[in-house]
Amino acid sequence: MGAKPNNPKVENHNASGSPPPAGARNGGILERLAFAVLWVRVALIVIAFASTSLLALAELTSIGIPGCRVGGGCAAAAASIWGRVPLLGWPTAFIGVAWFLALSVWTLLAGSRPVSSPVTRVFLATGALGSLLMLTVSFVGGYLCPYCIAANVAHLAFVVLTFLAAAPSPVPAAGRTLKQRWSVPSGAAAAVLATIVLAAVHAQTSRTQRERDAAALRESTAKVVEASTRPASTAESTPVPQTPTPVPPGPAAAASPVPESTGGGFTGRWRLGPEIAQVRIVVLTDYQCPDCKALEAELSQLVKANPAVSVSIKHFPLCTDCNPKIGQTLHPNACWAARFAEAAGLLGGQAKFWEAHAMMFERGGAFTDAEFPGLVARLGLEPRLFSRTMQSQATLDLVKADIADGFSLGLSQTPMMFINGVELRGAHRPGAVSQAVQSVIASGVPARSAAADTPPNAFAKAVADWENSPVRDIPPEFGRPAAGAVSEDARIRVVLFGDVQDPFTCAAHTELAKLVAADPRVRYEYRHFPLDRSCNPSLPEAANRYPMGCLAARAIEAAAAIKGQECQQRMLQWLVDNRDRLSEQALRDGAPAMLLDETELFTMMQDIRVTNGIAADLALASRIGLAAVPSVWVNGKLVSKLTVDGKSVLSAVVQAELNRQGE
Repeated sequence: MGAKPNNPKVENHNASGSPPPAGARNGGILERLAFAVLWVRVALIVIAFASTSLLALAELTSIGIPGCRVGGGCAAAAASIWGRVPLLGWPTAFIGVAWFLALSVWTLLAGSRPVSSPVTRVFLATGALGSLLMLTVSFVGGYLCPYCIAANVAHLAFVVLTFLAAAPSPVPAAGRTLKQRWSVPSGAAAAVLATIVLAAVHAQTSRTQRERDAAALRESTAKVVEASTRPASTAESTPVPQTPTPVPPGPAAAASPVPESTGGGFTGRWRLGPEIAQVRIVVLTDYQCPDCKALEAELSQLVKANPAVSVSIKHFPLCTDCNPKIGQTLHPNACWAARFAEAAGLLGGQAKFWEAHAMMFERGGAFTDAEFPGLVARLGLEPRLFSRTMQSQATLDLVKADIADGFSLGLSQTPMMFINGVELRGAHRPGAVSQAVQSVIASGVPARSAAADTPPNAFAKAVADWENSPVRDIPPEFGRPAAGAVSEDARIRVVLFGDVQDPFTCAAHTELAKLVAADPRVRYEYRHFPLDRSCNPSLPEAANRYPMGCLAARAIEAAAAIKGQECQQRMLQWLVDNRDRLSEQALRDGAPAMLLDETELFTMMQDIRVTNGIAADLALASRIGLAAVPSVWVNGKLVSKLTVDGKSVLSAVVQAELNRQGE
């Protein structure tokens, strides 16, 4: 028998008993580094996939996503030529979803040292070039969509790390694992499956939207015919006042023709087509609005092809330089573009106005100081005189007068179009306006001047917007008492999403409480949407306004859990009354007034039932596409504006629904 080692615990690292060579140690470090890089790559591609998935979701539903406001960078990107796949019309986000899903599957199966085949390299490089193109377009075109930028930056970083982590030389098929051999086919299959699913859902949502648009178009066209055939003396609503055209001072005055008059009524200053016409179209527009540009092309053809049609415009630039009430500039040169067109009209009359009008749409409303003289020269006008006229108070007053008209009409977005004084709805599809015009002409309506056209004011429009909005499913929360008055005889169900730290939510609650007290047929339910990220984490940082919002929401839910709906109503009202001084201590001090023990109240506020109740309301708000608070829904339809000029739209909507049900 051989002798045993004196120390059996001694370890032999290799056959010679010596430590592993430096190359082996370095290899182990490199493998660990490659494994770490793998998970960085996975994280990057998941970020890209999640970002494009949110954009795709926004395209397929009415759900708003944080950081993408109406008319902002995301909307501008989606509306641009880069937002759709040519011929197919699919959102570009669909391509991103399929591509990033394929890369996610491939990355997980290929492992930390992916096979560096020529085909794989070509595909990765092509994708990187696509991301570089989209980032360039985003910054050059001003389409600053945070999700687009995040997806493409993450993708570029992923591609760079993948090239760095790839195996140094092609690995023969026999040397690959089963997962590696199936990585490319599996990724391709995932992309195909995602494309099929997205295409099917897109086809269904597009069909549904087309049906809604067609119904709205038929309904509004019928209203146009009705308004066009009744005697002008019985036309309803208050006409929009027309501001006379001022003449710029100085040398421009002698060269300034007065725009053609249409005898008052609802019209723009400049008109294409006859004064007496069967179809009188007025459009509120913005030269930097993509949808306005598309509509302009269709209207131009309509006027040329049909002598029974006239078109006039009013300016509504989405720029605070001349339109401060909108709060935020969406189109930075829109005011100057409108003043450019007005200056051309003041100096050269109808022909020059429409020439400048077409020029501004052609250029997307943009021009630089260096380009300005050449543009004026194309109009055949003198640049220095034109510049003085464009910068005069006269053009600014004209544009502001149109803006005031837009607000008086309840405009919420551009373009907004009227035919014979009636707003045309559902005209988003190409050819829809032409279809409506042909229907009006075929009905044999008499030719009239604009004096016969009297569109409803903003208040009437707000009520009409509610009447015409789609019904959304807002199910009751079974097992949770409503935080508003409930009546068994209720025929009107009003749901308010809000934050009782928000003064507008408090005003809406106060009005609803009065409506419920006055009429037992009205049921009011309060739902939580705190503007506080501590319990509403999907809220954008810019909307994180009220640090006590979640405290208030938990108090409302806790009061219901402890003593039911009546106690919940008392808590809701106390929070409204004490909005300005809410704190934990104030809530403790106020608990006895609501017949609550402060210890029991604060214990219940941490209960999972309270957390789940708030989460349920937030999930419902996401499903129905809530964009702001307060958000009020009457029998499933959104009331887009609660007040107009100090008058309550909400009360008018409730009364209109009661009247309708009483018929």
